[in-house]
Amino acid sequence: MFSLNAFENFNYHNHNAILRKVPKNKTPIKILYPRTVKHLAMLAKSNGRARGLPAHLREILRTTSDAEEQFALLKHYYNCMGIKVKTRNYNKLTEHEEALIVQYYRAGYSISKIARALGRHVSTVYYALKRLL
Repeated sequence: MFSLNAFENFNYHNHNAILRKVPKNKTPIKILYPRTVKHLAMLAKSNGRARGLPAHLREILRTTSDAEEQFALLKHYYNCMGIKVKTRNYNKLTEHEEALIVQYYRAGYSISKIARALGRHVSTVYYALKRLL
């Protein structure tokens, strides 16, 4: 039998916790699915596999159909295994930035100069122009 004390007392407000980000008006995964969180911790320690999908994926898919909740449970599983999950952080273009992109492009500036002026990647500006023009 595995000891789950560290995971039973999992604190969502701990600055080191991977599940610390709880969207506004959302209940933390630990409160929504306490049995699943404990079971995923146990699976992470045992690293058990069966036929078909790995046990942790079967447990997550059986628990919820919400993609955000599934992702949070999967991040919890990987955190229990000691694997860091990197998420992409990006900011969408504001309406002002989109207007500037179109304005600069129509004024004859190159996409790379526009990207440099706005502090954005060239592909971001390119796809914005593709969408806006």
